[in-house]
Amino acid sequence: MPGASCDSSGFKRYSFITILECSIAFNRAFALNPDLAIAHNFYTPAECDQGHAQKAMLRLLERARSRRNDAELFAGLVQACRYCDELEASIAAHLRGRHLDPHLITSAAHTYFLLGDYTRTLDCYSKKGTYYLDCAALVALGENQTALSLLRERERSGGATGAVQGIMRSLRAYLEENWQECFNAIATAETKDPEILFYAARHLARINEIDRAISALSTAIDRGFLCVSAIFRDPWFAPLRSSPRYAELIQETERRRIETHAAFLAAGGEQVIGTA
Repeated sequence: MPGASCDSSGFKRYSFITILECSIAFNRAFALNPDLAIAHNFYTPAECDQGHAQKAMLRLLERARSRRNDAELFAGLVQACRYCDELEASIAAHLRGRHLDPHLITSAAHTYFLLGDYTRTLDCYSKKGTYYLDCAALVALGENQTALSLLRERERSGGATGAVQGIMRSLRAYLEENWQECFNAIATAETKDPEILFYAARHLARINEIDRAISALSTAIDRGFLCVSAIFRDPWFAPLRSSPRYAELIQETERRRIETHAAFLAAGGEQVIGTA
C-alpha cells in the first residue's frame, strides 16, 4: 500500500500521494483489518504531520496494551512519543521493538539527538545512505570537518530532495561560515514537516536569526512537535533565550506538554512501554 516510510535519515517520505489520500487509504485498511500492526506504524508519520501526534500515541498505546509482541506498534510509538516530548518513552519503545525484531527500523536516531546523545544518534546509522542527522550529530560532537566532507560529497552525488536537501545545504553553508547561504537554503526549502522545521530553527538560532528561528519553532509546535525539553537542552537555541517571544512560546508549549503527559499516563503509557 502506498503511504509513509522513513528514509535512512529517519525523515518521512510520502510515495506519490498526498497526506489526505494517505489518511483515506489507511482508514480503509483499518476497516478491513483493524489489527494490522504495520499499517498502524506507517500511518503514524502522516498523523503526526497533520498535528495529531497525541492521537497517534494514544491509538498505538491502546493497540500495544493487548498486542505486546507487535514490534511495528512500538516502532510507531518511537515517533509519536517523541513528538509529544515523551523522549524516555520513545527510546523505551525503540528498545522494546528491537527486542521483538532485531531488524526493526525506527526513527530513534532523532530521539537520541533531541536527548543530546549524539554518539547513539550515530550508532543508529549504517555507513551508507544517510543524509542530514548524522552530520548534525558530528557537528555537535565537534567533528566539523568530517561533517563538512560528508555534506559536500552527498550534495555532489544527489539523492536528497526538497526540505531535506535544503537543511543539508544550510548545514554545509554554516560549516563554511557562509551565513547568507545558510539562511537562504532554509528560506527556500518550504516544508510542513514539523521535525524538519525544528532543525531549521536550530540553524536560524545559531546564526542569530532570532525572529525567524522563533517563528519556525512556533510553527513546528503548532503542528504538534512539542519539543520543549530539547529546546532547553540544545546549546544552539541559546541565542533565543533572552527574547520575550521565546519565553511566551515556551510557556504555552509547557502547558500543552503537561496536558499531553497527563493523557500518556491516563492511557497507561508507562506500563505499556515499560518506563514505570
